[in-house]
Amino acid sequence: MKTVPLNNQRLMDLLCKSDSISNDIKKLDFDITTLSHNVTPAFDGKSPYGDEYLNLAMEVDKREFGFPRHSRGISQIHTENDSTLVDIHTRLASYARRVAVNIGAERNALFMVYPPGGYIGWHHNGNAPGYNVLFTYNETDQGWFKYRDATSGKVITIQDTVGWSCKAGYYTPLNDGDSDSLFWHAAHNDTWRRTIAFVTPDKGMWSAMIDQIADGDIDISSF
Repeated sequence: MKTVPLNNQRLMDLLCKSDSISNDIKKLDFDITTLSHNVTPAFDGKSPYGDEYLNLAMEVDKREFGFPRHSRGISQIHTENDSTLVDIHTRLASYARRVAVNIGAERNALFMVYPPGGYIGWHHNGNAPGYNVLFTYNETDQGWFKYRDATSGKVITIQDTVGWSCKAGYYTPLNDGDSDSLFWHAAHNDTWRRTIAFVTPDKGMWSAMIDQIADGDIDISSF
C-alpha cells in the first residue's frame, strides 16, 4: 500500500462535495455504536483494530474475515435496509458513483463515515480481490490505516493527514495461499473521518486511475 499525491484539482473539488453528506450524518439521532456485524468469532474483549485481534483472526478459517466482522461507522451497507436512512443511503451511493466516473473506477467498494472513536476491524478483502484506491478525509491527523505486510509479517501504520489523502494497493485473492499472504488491514480514528474506496481487477485501469489522481506527477512503475 502506497500513498498517492492528490494533484487533480477537479477531483479534489468533487471530494470536498461529500462534506454535506458527512455533516448530515453527524446530525443523525442514531446510535452509531450499534453498527457492528453480528457474526462469530467475536473475540469478546479484544479491540477489533488491535494486534491481538489480528493474531486471533489469522488463526481461524481465512474465509471468516474477508469482510470486517466489527466496525463503527455508517456506510451504504448499514443504511441499505434501514427505512429511516433511505435519503442518506441514496446520497452515499449517488456520490460514490460520481467519484467513480471521475476517476474511471469500475466498482465502489465502500463509502463510510466514522464518528470519533470509529473504526473498521481487521479483515483482508480476499473474497473481493483486486487493485484498490482509497480516499480518506480526516478533520485532524488523529486517525490511521494499518496493514500487515505479507512479506515481512510486520504491521505498517499510515497516519492520517489533515484533509484528504489517497493510497493504493492490492487485495490478494482468497485462494492465493494461506492467511499470511492476504492483505490484512484495519483503521481507527479519534476525530470524524470518511473513506471512499474503489476496486478493479484490471491493473492497467488501476494505473490509469492513479495517473489521473496524481495528474501525471507520479512514477507508476513504483507501484
